[in-house]
Amino acid sequence: GAASDPRTGTVSATLSLPPIEGLRYIAGQVGEARIARRQAAGSALTVPVGAILEGHGEQASLYVIGKDDKTVLRQVRVGRLQDERIEVLAGLEAGERVVSEGAAWLSPGEPVRILP
Repeated sequence: GAASDPRTGTVSATLSLPPIEGLRYIAGQVGEARIARRQAAGSALTVPVGAILEGHGEQASLYVIGKDDKTVLRQVRVGRLQDERIEVLAGLEAGERVVSEGAAWLSPGEPVRILP
């Protein structure tokens, strides 16, 4: 196994990545990667990508709808992105309602109406 460089804390690795539209890979390119631990299938909650207001690394924010039907800004820890959905690893409970569209135009404490 490879050991990390004690000066930089980095590890050299060779990756084989699928093509991503609009992204060009260059041989020898340096990048940053996060290696996620695999979870049991179906064990993580997911939300639509559109529910995420902003994020950096694993930290993100979204709006949940409180019992009084008002928005509550919530900090969550996110994981993998797959098929327009993103895993929420912490900060959200099963059954909580999230704003999945138009969240960028809301503020904390705003009343919302759930559409059928």
